Amino acid sequence: MTSRRTSARNQRKPARATTKPTKRASGSFSKTNDVPAQEIRQGDKILGVDTRIAFIGLVFACVAAIVATCTYFAPPPAPPPQTRDGQVTMTLGTTSYMYPKEGVLPMTAPPRYPSTENTQHCDEWYDWAVANSAAMIGNSVEIEVNANVTSPITVKNIAIRTISKARLAGNDRIKCQYGAGGELGTNVKVDLDSPAPRLPMDIDADGEPETTIPGGVVVVETAQTGYITVYYSGEPDQVYGSVVSVTYSENGIEKTNTFGSANSPIYLATQAESVSPNEKQFDWDFCVNTWRSAPSFDSLVGTIPCRGH
Repeated sequence: MTSRRTSARNQRKPARATTKPTKRASGSFSKTNDVPAQEIRQGDKILGVDTRIAFIGLVFACVAAIVATCTYFAPPPAPPPQTRDGQVTMTLGTTSYMYPKEGVLPMTAPPRYPSTENTQHCDEWYDWAVANSAAMIGNSVEIEVNANVTSPITVKNIAIRTISKARLAGNDRIKCQYGAGGELGTNVKVDLDSPAPRLPMDIDADGEPETTIPGGVVVVETAQTGYITVYYSGEPDQVYGSVVSVTYSENGIEKTNTFGSANSPIYLATQAESVSPNEKQFDWDFCVNTWRSAPSFDSLVGTIPCRGH
C-alpha cells in the first residue's frame, strides 16, 4: 500500500531540466537549440560584405552607362582640313608706260582705281591692257605665288617662249606710273630674242645668280605669299609676243599655269634707247571719260578729282 505522504512529497518536487547548459568556447552560453551568438555575428559580417560588393557593382554600372551615353552623344572628331589650291598669277613688274596696240589709244575706258593709286595704277589696268593687246613698256613682270593653308608651293620651272616680234609703231603711250619703282627678292633673267632653257636665278637679290631654274626651286611656305621677278631684255624699241609658263607642285601634285597663248600672247615691250620727240603720253580722265595728256607727278600727289574714284 502506498504511503500518501510519499505520494504527496513526490507531487511537490519540481521536475528537473532535461537539458543542461553547454559551455561554448566563445565564453557565451546558450541552449543547444538556439542559434549560436558567434554565428549570428558572422552572418552579419557576411551580409555586410555582400551589400558592399553589390553597391560597388552598381556604381561601376552607372559609371559605364554615363561613359557610354557621353560617347554616343559626343561630337565626332573634326575631319582633317581639305586640300585647297593656292594661286600662281602674273602681274606687272617695273612698268611706267603701256604701249597700246599699234601705238593707237584704245576706245574702251580702263577700270577705275582707288584715289590712293593716282601715282601708280598700272597693276589695276593690267588685265584691261592684256584684253586690249596693250604691251607693258619696261623690263620686268612678276610671278605672284599665294600658298594655301594645307600645302606649301614649290616653283620648279619658269619657261618663256617668244611668239612674235615687231618694232613699236605710232606715238601714243599710256602713262600709269609716276615716279620710280623697284623690285626686290628672288628674280630670274631672260633674253626674249633667245630664251634659255635654264634661266639664271638670283635668290638673295644681290645682282648675282646663285643657281638656275629649272635646277633650283623657289618654296613659298604654307599660307604665305612670295614673288619672283622676271627681268626681260631684248632689242630696244620692240614689242614681243610671249607665252610664260610656271610649273609648280602643291599637295603632292605637279601643275602648270600658262599666261598667254600662240593666238593671244602676252605683249612685252622694251624701252627705246631715246624717247622720240613725237611721243605723247596719256592718262584717263574719269570726269569727261576720255584720254588726256598725262599730268605732272606733283599734280597727282594726294586725292585729285576725276582721277580714279
